[in-house]
Amino acid sequence: MTEQVLEREETRTGLAGEQTAIRFPEGLPGFEAEDRWELVQREDVRPFLWLRSCRNRALALLVVDPRLLVPGYAEKIPAHVADRVAASGVDGLLLLVVVTLQEEGGATVNLRAPIVVNPERMVGVQVILDRRDLPLRHPLGVEDDGEE
Repeated sequence: MTEQVLEREETRTGLAGEQTAIRFPEGLPGFEAEDRWELVQREDVRPFLWLRSCRNRALALLVVDPRLLVPGYAEKIPAHVADRVAASGVDGLLLLVVVTLQEEGGATVNLRAPIVVNPERMVGVQVILDRRDLPLRHPLGVEDDGEE
């Protein structure tokens, strides 16, 4: 089903020139064997993107930039996270959070576990932030003022 949805009107987001695959040397939690993913943009779901496995095209996660939801979110990312994606600092990194559709309707994002991508090296990692002020289930449509 996901593969059929993504095949229509998709645009791969080549973050670093022609290379569209993002390497996740550690995989993603729950998908450790999947080490190459690509971002797929669909105009009808913007600002959301699909993070799709290069090996299993039916496997895709709906993601969004958390800075669109929480002002000041980037400042909550510790500097040492940049080391994990071979970046010199947090500025310029692509930040994404996974969207979870709730059975009772609505959707949430886990602000405590962002996916961090260095677009220059096309390498990414999902990190767990030790921040109690960032909810595990932040409802979409509810804007956070970014204050602790």
